[in-house]
Amino acid sequence: MLVPVVLIAGWFFSSYSFWAYPSHVFEFILKVPPPASVIDLHAEEHTFTDTRMEVFCRISPEDFEKIIKGGRFEESSYRPQTVAFKRSLIDAIHDLPPLVNAIQYSYVLPTDLDESHFPTSCTLYTNEDKTIIYAVYSTD
Repeated sequence: MLVPVVLIAGWFFSSYSFWAYPSHVFEFILKVPPPASVIDLHAEEHTFTDTRMEVFCRISPEDFEKIIKGGRFEESSYRPQTVAFKRSLIDAIHDLPPLVNAIQYSYVLPTDLDESHFPTSCTLYTNEDKTIIYAVYSTD
């Protein structure tokens, strides 16, 4: 009698994901809740041997600065010429034109594991107007 209950509970919890809501993924990887100006919010998460999460949204430049400060991002000296979305986990953005002359920000969280493990990191890309956010979070 207990076996069917355990099987049903296991199915339910494996099919329900906390990450089902894009706002949860946004807050988890960017370290701040989505501001009111956020529109066109998409998020996706993939876990197998490691975890990768992605967020895409449009935002006001004023709120962009709050996210950078809240997430403790640092601007990178590297400026990718283009950031394409064709290989993104987020299907809804595959056909968008790439970000051109993107600005890159990132944070890296220290790891207490041995050197064979990659640290947790998040790289955020934006356009020159700072009205688009494309963030990629990964951990091993």
